[in-house]
Amino acid sequence: YKEDKSGLMNTEAVIPSTDSTGCQITNFNINSESVGHVSFGMLKNAAYLQKETENYYESAYSRKKFYGTTELINTLEKAACIVKKATGVRVAYRDLSAKEGGKIGSHVSHQSGRDVDIHLIRNINDKLDTEWDRLASLDKIKYFDAKANWILVKALVSNGNINLILLDEALINKLIQYGKQNEPDQSIVNEIATKLKKYPGHDNHYHVRINCPIGDSMCKEGSFRGDKQQFLAEMKAYMES
Repeated sequence: YKEDKSGLMNTEAVIPSTDSTGCQITNFNINSESVGHVSFGMLKNAAYLQKETENYYESAYSRKKFYGTTELINTLEKAACIVKKATGVRVAYRDLSAKEGGKIGSHVSHQSGRDVDIHLIRNINDKLDTEWDRLASLDKIKYFDAKANWILVKALVSNGNINLILLDEALINKLIQYGKQNEPDQSIVNEIATKLKKYPGHDNHYHVRINCPIGDSMCKEGSFRGDKQQFLAEMKAYMES
């Protein structure tokens, strides 16, 4: 990767391609690696999410927290394409990780390129909306569009190696109820139900995490336990190798 004057990654190291469904997916000419744990980790050779495309936009781009593993970025590209084709609305992504991982803001996780926050899709006067500020004061349950959000969650789980999706308990119940009543493939309903985890403070967005990508030898699942200084030294050495 090369940086422009703003310090952001340019696109010289990426090659766009179109898959069999007509969705454009980026073939990154890098070997990204998630290093360490999501709550104590780093990110090597990061891929990045574009500011916006016809299928999605990055709602907090100025914070420069739009980096992740290639696996995460490609999952987000594919999911957004599916949602746009089915609903006409662009998916809104928020924080991923910093360029080299590590602690960002008030987030506990988001440290190793495997996490992303995604706006919920609301239905306001029969119009789908993903604007963060506009939705903040609305009745979260009433305006939660079960159909559009089901399409989004199904696209993520069907096209990515999803570890978990954190969401408000009432919204989980509404989503699963929709799936049970409307989804022809009930096996995907069961799979999605195992991924959704109730978590307070997640009534305006999803927190999505992928599993450790295959081949990322320093990627660790679960919470960190051990000598932080020693593991930090190991991660730094690996980042420099």
